[in-house]
Amino acid sequence: KSDSYEVRPVLELSLDSVSGKVCNKSFQYTCDGANETGGSGTACGGKYQSCNCASGYEWKDGSCVAQCDSSYKYTCNGTNENGGSGTACGGKYKKCTCASGYEWNGNICRQVNKYLCDNQCETPNGQAVNGLYASCNCSCGRVCYGWSNQKLITKGTGEKDPTSSGTYYLWEYKWLNGSCVAQASEYDSNDKYLGSVTIGCQL
Repeated sequence: KSDSYEVRPVLELSLDSVSGKVCNKSFQYTCDGANETGGSGTACGGKYQSCNCASGYEWKDGSCVAQCDSSYKYTCNGTNENGGSGTACGGKYKKCTCASGYEWNGNICRQVNKYLCDNQCETPNGQAVNGLYASCNCSCGRVCYGWSNQKLITKGTGEKDPTSSGTYYLWEYKWLNGSCVAQASEYDSNDKYLGSVTIGCQL
């Protein structure tokens, strides 16, 4: 017949030098830290199971932390957020400051809508706010210019005129820095790409 043994957990205990009582490990706080105003309940071994906190603070997870209402809920380290606005509570803010071109709309930083999109080539892009858009689409498409003897011979379709010769530019309108800009690529007479420039042109 073999002997059997019951394994029991070992409790971490300490002895109260005044009363002689044995204290378990839950008595671990001296309650003399930041924003702590003494122990809550009866001490054992000079320590408490929890502490009382100064006004505006509450006992949580072993320390006195700021009492924050539910409006303090943003860490302000998200997309287009540049930190908190105002005073933090518990490491959170009521609202955030936003990167240039963005504004706080109540819970996130959204791009500022500031374009009417009513100029030549411009059509609205996205949702309007008070009649304004964050950006515009460019509707003019391509305009192809070809030169022969320094004279303009092709314009309008976005394709090179087969009768043209010499260097030509192909413009495509794109939204750039708040307006529709004709961005040009330069090609030689054999349609070899020579480089790109940003240049305006008349339609």
